[in-house]
Amino acid sequence: MANAEIGSEPLLLTLPRAAKVMGVAKSTLERLLDDGDMEYIQLARFKTRYVEVAEIHRWIAEHRINAQTAPSQKAPPRTPALPRDSRQHQVRPKSSAA
Repeated sequence: MANAEIGSEPLLLTLPRAAKVMGVAKSTLERLLDDGDMEYIQLARFKTRYVEVAEIHRWIAEHRINAQTAPSQKAPPRTPALPRDSRQHQVRPKSSAA
């Protein structure tokens, strides 16, 4: 896989775009950054945080490995529906209003 850089500059994505690429909510990405699970770049003049594309690729690859090794979380098998009591669902005749 080619390195995600142009010349010597890394490709950067804003948090909303990075979250979309990763398939997570922006708040989840912010938590990952705040907890130190992912690295980010913040330019001196701006408050905006950027994430390197290479860092996103690393996180996605790690996430896929964890998903493959985790035990599957299958839902328990559904029990068949019990037959309904026909008396509960009787149709009542409409009263005719004159």
